[in-house]
Amino acid sequence: MQTELDLDISMVLSKFFLRSIGLWISENSAEERRMKIMIIYTVWHSIFATVEITRDFYFTILYKGDILYVTTNILTVTMGLIKICIIMTHKEEFINLIVYVQQHFWNVKYDFREKEILDNCKKTCTFFVCSVTIMGACAIVAYLTTPVIANAGKNNSERVLPFNIWLNLPVSMSPYYEMIFTLQMINMYQIAVTYFCFDNIFCILAIHLAGQFRILRYRFSKLCDIEHQINEKDMESMITNYAHTFYEKLKMYVRHHQTLINFCDRLENVYTMLILGQVLVFSVLICLFAYQGLLAAAPLARRSIFIFHLIGSMALLFMFTYSCDGVIEHSEKVAIGAYSALWTIMPMNKSGKMLRNDLIMVIERSRRVCCLTANRFFPVSLETYNKILSTAASYFTLLRNHLENEIEKSRSRKTIVMHTTRYTDISITLSQFLLKLAGVWMTVNNAEERRRRLTMAFTAVIHVYGLYLNLGDAYYTWNDLSHCTFLLSNTLCIVLAMFKLLILNFRRTEFKDLVLFAQQNFWHFKYDHDEKILFMKCRKLCKLWTITACSFTQASLAFYIITPICANIGKNKSDRVLPFKMWVDLPLSVTPYYEIMFVIQLATVQQIGVTYLCSDNFLCILNMHVICQFRILHNRLLNLWKIIDQKTDKIDYADKCYIALKKCIRQHQLLIKFCEKLEYVNTLPIFGHVVVFSLLMCFDTYEILLANVSTGTRLIFVFHMVGSFIHIIFFTYTCHGLIEESSNISLATYSGWWTILPMTETGRMLREDVKVMMMKSMRPCCLTAGGFFPISLETSTALMSTTMSYFTLMRESSMKNGDK
Repeated sequence: MQTELDLDISMVLSKFFLRSIGLWISENSAEERRMKIMIIYTVWHSIFATVEITRDFYFTILYKGDILYVTTNILTVTMGLIKICIIMTHKEEFINLIVYVQQHFWNVKYDFREKEILDNCKKTCTFFVCSVTIMGACAIVAYLTTPVIANAGKNNSERVLPFNIWLNLPVSMSPYYEMIFTLQMINMYQIAVTYFCFDNIFCILAIHLAGQFRILRYRFSKLCDIEHQINEKDMESMITNYAHTFYEKLKMYVRHHQTLINFCDRLENVYTMLILGQVLVFSVLICLFAYQGLLAAAPLARRSIFIFHLIGSMALLFMFTYSCDGVIEHSEKVAIGAYSALWTIMPMNKSGKMLRNDLIMVIERSRRVCCLTANRFFPVSLETYNKILSTAASYFTLLRNHLENEIEKSRSRKTIVMHTTRYTDISITLSQFLLKLAGVWMTVNNAEERRRRLTMAFTAVIHVYGLYLNLGDAYYTWNDLSHCTFLLSNTLCIVLAMFKLLILNFRRTEFKDLVLFAQQNFWHFKYDHDEKILFMKCRKLCKLWTITACSFTQASLAFYIITPICANIGKNKSDRVLPFKMWVDLPLSVTPYYEIMFVIQLATVQQIGVTYLCSDNFLCILNMHVICQFRILHNRLLNLWKIIDQKTDKIDYADKCYIALKKCIRQHQLLIKFCEKLEYVNTLPIFGHVVVFSLLMCFDTYEILLANVSTGTRLIFVFHMVGSFIHIIFFTYTCHGLIEESSNISLATYSGWWTILPMTETGRMLREDVKVMMMKSMRPCCLTAGGFFPISLETSTALMSTTMSYFTLMRESSMKNGDK
């Protein structure tokens, strides 16, 4: 098998490139030292190239050079540096994946059909790896030949390098030119290797994982294949004798299935961030490569660089989307193999019944496919390839139209001048304080209830006053689009805050039940060591979120006050302005009326900010703690089977496992009930926020980029936009985590050692309960926007897309009005 492995060209190339950057398996201490030296060497080259290309970008902007060409280079170099940083973070896991594949995928005895599948995988890997490597090598050669061709017939003082060096040195003269040219050539090779080598090994791992699923499907389909061994005379007795043997083989296949699922999870953990980076950058890169290769006014040699880049990038994108799609397809088809087994000829004895039940488990688990995702935003498949190419084509069209418009504008400028209580931490304490300020938190006696009602009444009056200020000002300044946008943004925030507060007050009883349940079941330290680690991670994330949200909110609110203070510097008292203009016939700019109104408006801004933030902040904290509880339940289900390691009596450990399982099921039921109540309380506020969010972000973007407003007003919206963006990302992340972790309960249930439990009454009941738990987990818990759709990370991308559409419409409308 080793000789076959040595002939695998894809692995030989990948091994060579990974060794050349210092990320390969070390067999002794000397080789380990060499690997460390190589990785330091590679990182140095990556950092050097990043600094060099960043300086080139700066001076290109300064001297108005070919910005798109330099942007393409800086994206390529930065992507290589990001890849090596991500892999270095998961270096041990990355090496373990390769070792695991060598030991369990390649160095294993297979029959003829299984060898065919493995050889097919190797041929596919060889085709992809060789294609990408050849395109990368051609791009390097094109980079090097471009300055050689450009220097033909020139004096030594006019020679150019592959990349500009902005130094006050005679870099075009010998021997500096030759030294720098050699350094850039070595640097370029190292960057190119870091750019595609990790994708090559990912393709190999993913395609061989899909191949293992194909082999497993084949083994399942041949599980009960004894037709050639059966004689009609003794058919029944022979089948009965084989039933136990087949069941033992089935258990071995189930364990193999579980290890493949675990391997897929490990591969996902290492590569998920890298895949996200690829998906985000590829559309822009392919667009820029296509422009530089097809449209840019550049020499043929430079065009050839980007033609090779374009072909290589499309091949690389197809390679990793194809390999991810193969994992999805063949992990699902394991169910077909399990169903295709000749289980119908098995007798209905003990082994036959167990075999049928376990095949049902395999089929049910295979319905949830294994997949590799872009940081859990979405699974990567061949559909991703189509979407990225479609997006790249859209970017290319926009870029071409933009450049054509710029050319037209530059021509026209030649003739026309233009203007143009028990457990506490800072997150819970701060959330409780904000909810008390808004008049929503629980009360324990009549005095507290009276204070809460007074606070609630004060909050309502403040919001009505805020609406009066903004709508009144908008009425008198309707023709000023920039100022009206500012006022409409404020009005939307006030209305949204009032709506959230109203819903929470209508559903105070359910809200109180949520808080009490969390206090009793979530916020304590009655956990074991592993569970405490999960809980402390959740606690840190909640603290980070609460501090970040409060900081950005307070920064935005502060500039509502700072802006009029700065505007009043150097003015007479009679000309002083308030944070919000009041259209009343009173001397509000004169002392003491000015100071009184200033304090009232300051209190109004602060109270509205508190109301706007408090409910969303607490919802995210509850979400994170529910996710943590599902992870703890996942951990308990995995540890449930450790009783078996004690080698006690089979009947005894089956009873113990079943008792522990019932506790886990009860906890699962309570978490589902809590999620339903959380959904009931927050579904309408979530719906309101999702509906309004795109408009708010659109107004923020307009005020920052296009509106004719003061710097202080711009800073209000800068902090508001950044805070809103962080909020929607974190909120959708927690909702997505709830969906993912609640559905992962089925993984923990399936990964248990239920196959070795005896078929006693307890064993059968345990299997049935496990089956029911898996089926329930296939419908995950989620939070919805008014019941219309579940909230996940895809919601954030949809909202950002809607924001850009609104902003485009608003910009075009304002430009048309300006032309008129």
